[in-house]
Amino acid sequence: MSKPATHAQSAAEPKAPNIARFAPAEHLHEARLQLLEREGSYDSARFFDQRADELDALLATFLDCVFEQSQATALMLDRAHISRTMFAECGIAQLHAVGAGFADCLFTGCRFGSFAAMESSMHSVEMRDCHIGYLNLRDATWRDVRFIDCVIDEFDAGGAQLTRVAFPGTRIELVNLQHATVSDVDLRGARLHRIENVEYLRGTTMSLDQIASPPRSPRASASAWRKGINIYGGTVGTRNN
Repeated sequence: MSKPATHAQSAAEPKAPNIARFAPAEHLHEARLQLLEREGSYDSARFFDQRADELDALLATFLDCVFEQSQATALMLDRAHISRTMFAECGIAQLHAVGAGFADCLFTGCRFGSFAAMESSMHSVEMRDCHIGYLNLRDATWRDVRFIDCVIDEFDAGGAQLTRVAFPGTRIELVNLQHATVSDVDLRGARLHRIENVEYLRGTTMSLDQIASPPRSPRASASAWRKGINIYGGTVGTRNN
């Protein structure tokens, strides 16, 4: 008696991030990085090719601004509001953005030693060719975010809410999604080295190749890898709604 055939099903394509096309403001005025201040308001300002040590822009507002080819030891953006702003080829050893809000922004060619974004919100944001040492978005709410050809040494999203986030061409050394709530998080195309707490991958989408040769994960069983993961082109896991 022959065994019944097993048919693999394909997971539905995850929803792609909905990101507005970024275009810098046409008329920018030159501004000095050293003059950033707490609760300041900056509209159509360009901070170009400048150096600074520690900058404090707590609770500041940035609209249609450009930070370009500038360097800082530390930049404090806690609880700041950043809209339609570009960071291009900037190097910041310590970027603090706890509770900050980013909307319709672009990061390109930036280098951040650490990016502390706990309890922050991001909507319609793209990061291209950026290198981030430690990205901490614990308890943050990020939706419609795309990382393209980036390198992230440690991606710590414990307790975060991630919706429509994708990582094409991005290398991540360590991923931690413990207690995170994820929906339409697309890990296909990402090069993952190590994942902590595999059980919290529920709601993500991975490729068959990634599952066949999974990243290192301490104490993770083979069945844990498939549970709750949407495998594009393979067996469907249970989605996290």
